[in-house]
Amino acid sequence: SPAADTGWRHRHDRALSHEVRRDVSHHHLGSENALTGAAEGGTTYRSVALVALMNASINALRPDPEIVWQARVPRVLWELCISVVAASAGSAGRNRCRRPVPALHLLLAFMTGSTALIDAFLWAPLFALTASFESCTGGGWFDRKPKVCDTDYVKGVGRVLVSVQCVLTAVFYLATAIASWGDFLSVRDRQVAERQAVAFRSALDATMEIRGANDREYS
Repeated sequence: SPAADTGWRHRHDRALSHEVRRDVSHHHLGSENALTGAAEGGTTYRSVALVALMNASINALRPDPEIVWQARVPRVLWELCISVVAASAGSAGRNRCRRPVPALHLLLAFMTGSTALIDAFLWAPLFALTASFESCTGGGWFDRKPKVCDTDYVKGVGRVLVSVQCVLTAVFYLATAIASWGDFLSVRDRQVAERQAVAFRSALDATMEIRGANDREYS
């Protein structure tokens, strides 16, 4: 009968609206990292912030008289920026009361990814090639003094350790870039799905109101 069909339709619409509301309120959409499979918010990036601070300290205090402190400032400041961004992205992911910011994950992915590539393919081989266990004075084009070289293990070992540090940092930062990019994709996709679900819920509620008004008009 028409009355039975109308009642069944109303019950079906209310049940569907309830399911949509529950999915939106519990955030069941896109709750995992798109690349690593980890739960969203499970990556704290605390280790990234600590590694960046450690790199900044090593680059600032490393004994190498041929690299003046002015040349070390840009890399030290860059590592501090990575530490701040990583800490901000991790705190945003852990704080359930605050809406996640995909831009932080995107920025962290670009910063760590570019740093990893530069360390692996530029600084690591450059410091390895220029590693020397001698410090020389004199012997220049405009210097009349003969070239005199002394053994300098601090300089040679320091350059080798920097090369190793660049390789290890590159691997760690590359893994961080992949994880951060996955978090960016998952947060972005979840927010898009939530907006679509809210729009669908609003359209469904409007449809139910129109149907109810029509049923009351023709009853």
